Amino acid sequence: MPMQPYTLDTSPEAHAAELAAIRRLPPAKRFARAQFLSDQARQMAFAAIRRQQPGISDEQLRLKFIAIAYGSQVATDVERWRNELRR
Repeated sequence: MPMQPYTLDTSPEAHAAELAAIRRLPPAKRFARAQFLSDQARQMAFAAIRRQQPGISDEQLRLKFIAIAYGSQVATDVERWRNELRR
């Protein structure tokens, strides 16, 4: 099954050319690109949370992100673990 473009305004030809260029990259560069894109997405998510909750602390911001990305149970577990470390 062919990959679908991630935007509606990307032509199939442009999408195919982009995938071909990515596939030609050495593994380390592909990893670096994926890491960069992941960091950008996380920063955008943090900014969106801050816009919704302007006074949120950095720790609460991270926990909110974890809850959104991985589920509230994981965020609760992380918060409990952090509190145990502080004792």
